[in-house]
Amino acid sequence: MRRLLMALLPILLLAAAGCGPSSEPLTEEPAAPAVDAGETTPDPFAEAVSRLLTRAPTGLEGMTPALDGEELSLDLELAPGLTARDVLFHEYGFVKEVVEAFTALEGVDSVRFTVGGEPLTLVMTGGIDLSRPVREVPGGGRGPVPVLMYHQFGDVESPLVVDPGDLVAQLDYLSAEGYRTITLRHLLEHFLSGEPLPPRPVVLTFDDGYRTLYDLVFPLLRERSMVATAFLITGNVSVRETSVTWDMAREMAELGLEIGAHTITHPDLRTLSAAELERQLKGSRRVLEERLGVEVLFFSYPAGRYDDRVREAVVDAGYLGAVTTAYGVAAGEDDPFQWPRVRINRGEGLDIFRAKLHTND
Repeated sequence: MRRLLMALLPILLLAAAGCGPSSEPLTEEPAAPAVDAGETTPDPFAEAVSRLLTRAPTGLEGMTPALDGEELSLDLELAPGLTARDVLFHEYGFVKEVVEAFTALEGVDSVRFTVGGEPLTLVMTGGIDLSRPVREVPGGGRGPVPVLMYHQFGDVESPLVVDPGDLVAQLDYLSAEGYRTITLRHLLEHFLSGEPLPPRPVVLTFDDGYRTLYDLVFPLLRERSMVATAFLITGNVSVRETSVTWDMAREMAELGLEIGAHTITHPDLRTLSAAELERQLKGSRRVLEERLGVEVLFFSYPAGRYDDRVREAVVDAGYLGAVTTAYGVAAGEDDPFQWPRVRINRGEGLDIFRAKLHTND
């Protein structure tokens, strides 16, 4: 005990004098912040996928990103029975958003699209080749572009039956004033990807497929190196004497006439059952493609009658766009399934024709 007291004595004396090893008050070291064992660093790739899937087109159920150097491989999960063409062919805006979202992330220079690990073999409308890594999707053009609507030609006193002499004068006016005709496909590619248009572009459309399309219109177009789009009622082709035959339609298609669908029987689509609506839309497109050997991408609503249900059915049938009878010029901000047109009526002189070309100027 004595020895213990002697050992402690110096310490006790220092404490009594207020002089310890340190005159600073003793304080506790701050505790380290608690770490949540379940907390992880946010994954920008997963966040981008989650955000994009909320706006994904029907049939795209998932996307798995994997970075290889500066190239991001994006493997797409599609609904059973669907192909990449079914899901993405006309989803230009969504593909543009996907590419922009991922190339904005650090370390990503391009995006390669795959399905089941295999590269796509798909060129979208607008010329975007998804079989290669995509670095940028160009912005679209704005227009506006007049889409002229014609039907029949002859001596019948009807607003829709234009005098052949007036048609000749109108086409000559377009040529003389420097207008250049384009197809609806060219117009859509311009709106989607900014595909350049010629000076003073105009689209010529002809509904119903009357015989005068072959006998009168098409020769006039060829003489002037003009292109146009014709919407055919498949149930009338080679059936009615006033309509074109399949041989005529095939010849015009082979020589560059763009062919669109105008249903099988020209009904009021709003009144049809779902099954009959599908038959009119898909059946007319299928027959035209099989009989003429062309790709049919555009549709004309019979008499301009449609509603939201009909519009959605046209989209589901695989078309890329549709024209209406609503008056106006087509612009980049328009719904491509509700493009307006400028109807050309019987008895309108060149002054009226000229004014119609400048609608919305």
